[in-house]
Amino acid sequence: MDLQTQNDNLFLFKNTRLLRIVLIVIILLLGLGVRLLDLSDPPLDFAATRQMHSLILARGYYYSMDVPSVQALPADQRAFGIKTGQAELTVEPPLLEHLTAWVYALTGQENFEIPRVLSILFWVLGGLPLYLLVKRYLPINAAMASLVFYELLPFGVIASRSFQPDPLMVLLILCSLLFQVRWAEQDTWKNAMLAALLTGLTVFVKTTAAFFVGIPFVALLLSTGWRQAFKNPRVYTMAAIAL
Repeated sequence: MDLQTQNDNLFLFKNTRLLRIVLIVIILLLGLGVRLLDLSDPPLDFAATRQMHSLILARGYYYSMDVPSVQALPADQRAFGIKTGQAELTVEPPLLEHLTAWVYALTGQENFEIPRVLSILFWVLGGLPLYLLVKRYLPINAAMASLVFYELLPFGVIASRSFQPDPLMVLLILCSLLFQVRWAEQDTWKNAMLAALLTGLTVFVKTTAAFFVGIPFVALLLSTGWRQAFKNPRVYTMAAIAL
């Protein structure tokens, strides 16, 4: 009996596929809902200094845009926003800050709820690769439990509302691990390229993620044997792309 058959037998209900999808959607919506509570509260609940850094950067990028909503601002206010944004040191690549500035331009206003919603969406969507990863090794009940834990853990709820690269990093870590495992299961160029690109993008978003995607990748190589890995051109290609 394979693992998937065991998973289906161990699941609490018989109509597994449809019910499984419904339960996953409900869990994701619950995770989204609890994070949207008090969305308009000032961003002082978690890593306030780090959030202010990103907000100042995003405002500077937004005020630098040639859009009607920015042109309507007083010249001194616009110059101050650009100057303070330029004065901020960038530790990680400001991907989320640029994305936030573009959404500011689309909505025509600066609003700290926008990056908060983006961070929330990144974190909540990370539950999908986590679920797909866990159910490869454990029964469906365990995969569901891990998804609930990930989405509703109080610390995760608070941290995922923060305007910083960590929620995006978490999503990309989980996607990287999922596609690394897929490559280990099916050693094809397609799986190798997807795993390499996601791994590299994860480290690009935040360099400390290298530990979370690099060590598991080495472990996967060890599981296939060093000799076989050294002879596999896809291993070298994946490492080069990720770096």
